[in-house]
Amino acid sequence: MNHNEIYSEVIEKGYYFGSSYDILSAEECIKLQMALEQDISNDSLLKTYYDPITQKHLYFWQYFMQADYPEEIFGPLDIAHFIKHPEDNLLERKKYVKENNINVMQQWFYTTFDNYSHIIKNSTLQIKIKEFIAKVYSVPLNKITIEPVKISFYDKDDFLLPHIDGKNKGRLCSLIIYLADPASYDNSKGGNFLLHSKNIKYDHPLNFDDMEKTLNPTHPNYVLLDFTKNNLYHAVKKCNVRFDRFAILCFPTLID
Repeated sequence: MNHNEIYSEVIEKGYYFGSSYDILSAEECIKLQMALEQDISNDSLLKTYYDPITQKHLYFWQYFMQADYPEEIFGPLDIAHFIKHPEDNLLERKKYVKENNINVMQQWFYTTFDNYSHIIKNSTLQIKIKEFIAKVYSVPLNKITIEPVKISFYDKDDFLLPHIDGKNKGRLCSLIIYLADPASYDNSKGGNFLLHSKNIKYDHPLNFDDMEKTLNPTHPNYVLLDFTKNNLYHAVKKCNVRFDRFAILCFPTLID
């Protein structure tokens, strides 16, 4: 399918499921996947985060929650309802959430791509994504920004409840490129990307059973969600086990 056909479909439906070979080479995806697998084999994700001393962008566990947060305990947060402290103790955060019956909307790991830019040069990855989005949306390449590019990881019991994204000036879409080996995945592991295919106002909340479309979180799948004309409910089914559920995540946006 060419870029014009992708644009027509993503505008009409609000989403497009495609192959990452539209954007990246198989070799690039494999190299990145191997580096990521090495990290979780050491269980390092459970104890790493952004380190202000070394200034390294490491994996970071996040909770988004619907309940109010206690600022006197966690301090001012850069995102509303976002627990990120204590940064060095995941178990304490989980304990706090459980003891206070906090209604968690999503939980997963992420890191900025900078931490893996030696595998695929950051500039190469950004250029390829920007070139793809520029062709799909027919906008000048120099008018698009995609920073920061993130790598997401969902561990056992991680999930993303059905939601729509907030308004962001100039945002064209979100792009999620999955990296997990399809040979190592089956639906019993969970972690599927779920989607409701109609635009619905936010005051009409949905649940997992309302989701109509599903996509396995495996290479070479990717999903493109449009925000210029659409804003669809989407979710991630709970992961039943730990597996290599990695993805490249970015939000291409028009520069003023």
